[in-house]
Amino acid sequence: MTGPAFRYTTPTAFRSALKERFGQIARTDRRYRLDELQRPESFVVPDVTGWAARYPKVAAEAPGPAPDFAAAAALASKIFDPILGRTAIGRWSPSSRSWAPD
Repeated sequence: MTGPAFRYTTPTAFRSALKERFGQIARTDRRYRLDELQRPESFVVPDVTGWAARYPKVAAEAPGPAPDFAAAAALASKIFDPILGRTAIGRWSPSSRSWAPD
């Protein structure tokens, strides 16, 4: 069994999709202006206590083994920090858990 395909194959495609989604939110929810939305420089769990408490239940629903919360947050940082910091090159390789040149 193979894992799900990642929809965005390059960091640029992912950044473009995020920008488009932020634009959609800003257009439909007038509380937010697109020029006021700021891109974070790195991945941060917004509410560590809350997310850590809910994570085990969600992780238990995963189709395969899931890391504990700390490892999952570290992996998310490894994936997203290079995208947010505009240093990611190539494609994300789930098997090596790293960005690999095309």
